[in-house]
Amino acid sequence: MYTYLLVLVICASAGLQGWIALFTNFAKEIVGVNGFQIGVAQAVREIPGFLTFTVIYVLLIMKEHRLSAWSVVVLGIGIGATGFFTSFPGLLMTTVIMSIGFHYFETTNKSLTVQYFNKQEAPVVFARLRGYGALANITVGTIIWGLSFFLTYHINFLILGIFISATGF
Repeated sequence: MYTYLLVLVICASAGLQGWIALFTNFAKEIVGVNGFQIGVAQAVREIPGFLTFTVIYVLLIMKEHRLSAWSVVVLGIGIGATGFFTSFPGLLMTTVIMSIGFHYFETTNKSLTVQYFNKQEAPVVFARLRGYGALANITVGTIIWGLSFFLTYHINFLILGIFISATGF
């Protein structure tokens, strides 16, 4: 279970960090939004976080392990699609998709960790997963920075989304 969660945490962390690294410049330069619209998009990104109680209903039809992996797939789909939607409504739509995947994963990640590790192990597992997630953030930020000299936004989003979704599969 530790390895399973580790792989998914690295992907979810890298996906969110990569999306954040690309999003603001993409929104400003390609979509042409202003500061208020970027704020709206960031606010919309948090709506799925408020609705994570709906995970309970999804778990009635799907096992938690599968939901965790599928959430990472949805995160990757949202990230990969972002570069192809160059309008403000399209940006909001892909933001919601990406955010649903991320927030559902975070919910199931915490739940699975508490279920599979005892009271002494769980804090250590949480800390290690957080540390590897931070390392993934630094790594993906560096990679995106390097790729941004050669590739367009939509290709960067697509590569990141494919990597995240493929790992979720």
